Amino acid sequence: MSDTTSTADERKPLSLDIVFDEVKAQLESQTAQASALDGKASFVLASASLLTAGATGLQGAIERQKQIAAPLPVHALEFVTVVVYLAVVFAAWKAYGVRTYHRAPEPNALRKDYLFRDPEFTKRRLIATMANCYSRDLDTINNKVRWTKAALIALGIEGVCLALLTLVQVVI
Repeated sequence: MSDTTSTADERKPLSLDIVFDEVKAQLESQTAQASALDGKASFVLASASLLTAGATGLQGAIERQKQIAAPLPVHALEFVTVVVYLAVVFAAWKAYGVRTYHRAPEPNALRKDYLFRDPEFTKRRLIATMANCYSRDLDTINNKVRWTKAALIALGIEGVCLALLTLVQVVI
């Protein structure tokens, strides 16, 4: 009696093209998400720097106009604002940092190893490789998401600190 069960690699895949297209689309979507996160991190970094530069200039103008030194609570709030700014820069740097992504297929290997292979076999291998790359890059993308969120939150905190600082200096 022969074994009638077959492994997934021996069966004729009925949805090979659909699965290939979907896996390819997911990998492209993941790449686009990484690029979008880089753009957000860049925006946060630029915004934090502009906020800090603007607030510093405004504080100097206020102190010159009043011709008195700021009281200790103002200096404490300035210190907190600088620390928060550094947190924004660090989080944005972590989100924006250069990462190595796994991309498939590598063109030279694809040409060398699969150009003259059966198309079904090649497509199966590509699906497996692309799915593996997607899974391996998922943690990297999730880290990028976490650091981008942290940078955005720190940017909001920085904005509040700078608004408080400006308000306190104007009132005092």
